[in-house]
Order: sequence, then C-alpha cells, then structure tokens
Amino acid sequence: MVVDISKIAGDEGATLSYSGEIKYDDFDFPVYVSGTVKNYSNQYVISCNIKTTCIAQCARCLEEIKKEVETSFEEMIGSEDCPESLKIVQNTIDIDEAVYTSVLFSLSQKFLCKEDCKGLCFVCGTNLNEKECKCDKEVTDPRFDVLKKLLQ
Repeated sequence: MVVDISKIAGDEGATLSYSGEIKYDDFDFPVYVSGTVKNYSNQYVISCNIKTTCIAQCARCLEEIKKEVETSFEEMIGSEDCPESLKIVQNTIDIDEAVYTSVLFSLSQKFLCKEDCKGLCFVCGTNLNEKECKCDKEVTDPRFDVLKKLLQ
C-alpha cells in the first residue's frame, strides 16, 4: 500500500488520513490498515493501525483456530533514526513491508484454542477436550522397574 503525501508536503502541521487493505501471499486473510501522516517541518510521523485474522493450530490439541490480530506502529520519517523500511519516494510512502513486519512481530509464539485446553493424550492421541480416554497415564522409567519388583 502506497500512501501519497503530496497533499501535505510543504504544509507544516497538516495531517493526512489513509485506509485500505493489503493482501499478502503468506496470510489467509487481508490486512486492514488505517492511520495518519502528519507533517512536522518535512519530517513526517506516520501512525498505522492494523487488523487481520490468522489461522493457526492450537499448541496443545492441534485444532485449527482463527485468531484476530490487532497491532499498530508509529514512526518518524525523514530523520536519521528512520527505519529502513519507510522512505519517502516522490511524495509517497510504501508501508507494505512495515505492516507485514508489524503483523509478524505481534503474533504469539504459540496459540491456544482456549486457556484451559487439555491437549492430546500422550499415549493414544485422543483430544482430551472432546472426550476422556482410558489410558494408563502413569509414566515410569523402565530402568527402575527392577527396583519396583523388589518392593513387591
């Protein structure tokens, strides 16, 4: 998505609003963005609000889930400490890479379908959220089985 700032170029204190959607090959759903660009003596502050949905697997039960993702960023453009991803080229700012990076950094390392997800039985693989299994869940170290026999 390219934001055209030509309307506020040279107009100190002017603000421009923008919105739209970006489709990435890596994401199942479009990414909706909205925000503002403000001119401060030809240094611009861009703020961006981002919303999308992602499909992931629960880390415990492996069920497919949809998660809403919301994030935002604000950057100064035109100063020395400007990030490499945001540059002004012919009065436009391409925000695709910055939005993509922001969404990736906002994703959790692991997703859960619900906070109290019981996961899968480690013996038979049954989803314990759906039904209980009859597996013996007592884990023993086979090296100590000989000592266990001595106690009997």
